[in-house]
Amino acid sequence: MHIDVVEAPPGGVEADVLVFAGRDPVVLAAAAEGLDRLVEGRLARLMDSGELKGDEGRVTLLHADGRLAAARVGAVGLGSKALDADRLRTAAARVAARTLEVGGTSVAWVVEENGLAAAEQGRAIVDGTVLGPYANGRWKTGAERREVERLVLCGPGAGAAAEAARRAN
Repeated sequence: MHIDVVEAPPGGVEADVLVFAGRDPVVLAAAAEGLDRLVEGRLARLMDSGELKGDEGRVTLLHADGRLAAARVGAVGLGSKALDADRLRTAAARVAARTLEVGGTSVAWVVEENGLAAAEQGRAIVDGTVLGPYANGRWKTGAERREVERLVLCGPGAGAAAEAARRAN
């Protein structure tokens, strides 16, 4: 998997899915608020309707319809318990699996302050992205192994997470 780091605003990052993580109850952090403005408040409407939730591992996708460089914007829930690397790893695994389900091969992950050190976030995101699509194909014949080909860490904490992410890969 190729890993890129972009410390620019997430709205300009090209990927099949541009994802941010949220706790339960969902409150849009600064980067997610910026994305919501770019998609004309559609994330907030999903929250209001109850479709976008912070339940642990829940992935909600929204087509960007050309309003972002990414094809889709996604939100993944981290639950309401204390955040640790394992919860973030599980969230990244769910995002990777969902990205492949919709035919994507690239994920851009918004890294921002959430209580975990940036290096710990980088490792957890890479680990989850690699492990999420894993399917034990030992007993399957002709099964094609698919994986996320490109991971982009973006947003305000991306630079600090970069080295740990590259080592984890």
